[in-house]
Amino acid sequence: MSEDIVPIRTAPVMTSAEALDWKARISSIAHSLRLLLFEGYERRVWEALGYQHWTACLQAIAEEHRFSERHLWRLHAANETEQRLTPGSVGQIPEKYLRPITTLQPDEQREVWSLAVDTAPDGHVTAAHVQTVVDQHYFRVQCTGEQEWYTPQPYIDAARQVLGTIDLDPATSLQAQARIQATRFYTADDDGLSHAWAGHTVFLNPPYTQPLMEQFVDKLLAELQAGHTAEAILLTHNYTDTVWFHKAEAIAQHICFTKGRIRFVRADGFQASPTQGQAFFYFGPHHERFAAVFSAFGFIVQRI
Repeated sequence: MSEDIVPIRTAPVMTSAEALDWKARISSIAHSLRLLLFEGYERRVWEALGYQHWTACLQAIAEEHRFSERHLWRLHAANETEQRLTPGSVGQIPEKYLRPITTLQPDEQREVWSLAVDTAPDGHVTAAHVQTVVDQHYFRVQCTGEQEWYTPQPYIDAARQVLGTIDLDPATSLQAQARIQATRFYTADDDGLSHAWAGHTVFLNPPYTQPLMEQFVDKLLAELQAGHTAEAILLTHNYTDTVWFHKAEAIAQHICFTKGRIRFVRADGFQASPTQGQAFFYFGPHHERFAAVFSAFGFIVQRI
């Protein structure tokens, strides 16, 4: 058939009511699949089918029925998470609501879900709101001491390669300094915002909660403009819609937008799973060196 010929459609276009019914049937099928997976796992269906374990069973199901194996694992993770949140109940909480918290530890899942329910706008939980609560939880760290999340070593090594030495880390912890090894540093107990940042070079991965996020960024920019700090690397999420991001962008020489997301590490080795990428801002005279080193992690944007 010629590409210029449009096939004649004989089926009438759906009405609005028919379209809504069609969508509901799709949702019903997806919900049934999730319940079937739960039943199969609970009753060890893989043994009856002759597979060595659940993983092999899911792989075979995905291949035979042309499902995405990743999707099947998401449904399984949602089932396990819902069981922890509401024992004896599966399928009552939509999978898309549960997805952001499946990578958390069990106690964290309960805490985050409870907070998401309590703070839901107008009492209506949404996937976007759950994700917001998860994001706040992941990085409620440096400032509260509840948990500490550390920048993976390759990024610290790259920062040191650009800066030479890290004179000051103003938002850190004693444990993090085993990696960063700054000449001077401030922890949450020291309140880095109350001190002058008189270090020649600064590495800053600020607390990722408001208002501390913006306060630390504003502090860094003020210290740079006052000449107290000569060179700095700032690590943040790529929140390009925020005021503080545009303030930092306005005076940064270069920004590296990471390819993929940085999996920050907790003291027990657990890795975070942020839902957005990160950005490294560079301030100082060695912007060409920064571009050469950090291009390994993503693409570089130059201020013009």
